[in-house]
Amino acid sequence: MSKFILQCQGVSKSFTDGECQINILNSINLDLCRGQTLAIMGASGSGKSTLLQIMGGLDQPDSGEVILAGQSMMKLSPNMISALRNRALGFVFQFHHLLVEFTALENVMIPLLIARQAPYQARRQATSILKKVGLGSRLDHRPASLSGGERQRVAIARALVNQPECILMDEPTGNLDVHTATQVMTLFQQLNHDLGTAMVVVTHDLALAQSMQHQLDMQDGSLNQP
Repeated sequence: MSKFILQCQGVSKSFTDGECQINILNSINLDLCRGQTLAIMGASGSGKSTLLQIMGGLDQPDSGEVILAGQSMMKLSPNMISALRNRALGFVFQFHHLLVEFTALENVMIPLLIARQAPYQARRQATSILKKVGLGSRLDHRPASLSGGERQRVAIARALVNQPECILMDEPTGNLDVHTATQVMTLFQQLNHDLGTAMVVVTHDLALAQSMQHQLDMQDGSLNQP
């Protein structure tokens, strides 16, 4: 088994705006070890979110390769990418994207049901991870009756419920007040310590970035040490 959970090798991406070609990512190379945590910082429009989407197989690079859990996503069919992503990755975004008509427990069960796990097993596993993030007493609450921090913790539990080896996060504390953001940062550290989950977080939050083991700056489509 490779010591790397996620690798980018020469990843480049550009967009066309009228007659102009805009280079977003310039031959990005990145190795993320299993259990490692990494923050990527940079100005808006620097390519951070584009890189995260490519890492997660949600977008394709123009050139280069992304290797997830030892498999090159460039060599997989869309269905195979979806299956690999559902098994190896979790996603947390600035906006929680919970389904408002479902309870916290039902929201967290969804990835397991998509993976065709039996409902009783999905319920047990989702309950366990919600307790880990401190929401054992809120299982039957819908998003509207949860605080912003609680909704984000449900989203984190949903990202973790398949026990992925890596979580990709895009501004996960961007919608939270300072106190709640601090609680979420502590939760990330605890989950990394307890479960060995690797993490890549794109953020403007300096405190969150510094809570990760490593930090990189995105400038003009390239990754640099801060």
